[in-house]
Amino acid sequence: GGKYSTLTNINIAWNSIGSDKLNSTLTKIDLSNNKIGSDGGKSIGEALKLNSTLTNINIAWNSIGSDGGKSIGEALKLNSTLTNINLEKNFIDSDTESLLKTICSTRETNIYLSI
Repeated sequence: GGKYSTLTNINIAWNSIGSDKLNSTLTKIDLSNNKIGSDGGKSIGEALKLNSTLTNINIAWNSIGSDGGKSIGEALKLNSTLTNINLEKNFIDSDTESLLKTICSTRETNIYLSI
């Protein structure tokens, strides 16, 4: 394993995760390589529909699959603040990849999509 393969505890206490405060201040998050999976990808899509401050999200290497990718695509139609999203190495099929590229190219706000 990697350098941190034996991590047993992480403390992110007192950061108001899930609160309106976090949703109104967080601008960048890196969740890459965390085994999020399809259900997690769908949850991220739902969260992105509501978020109005996040500009950069990295969810590469998480096996979100095409269903997670489609959910994120739906969110990108509504979210106008996100300007950079990394979805590399997520087992997203070519149809969903094309859908995501189309959504990104038709947004009023420019977005850099890495897939």
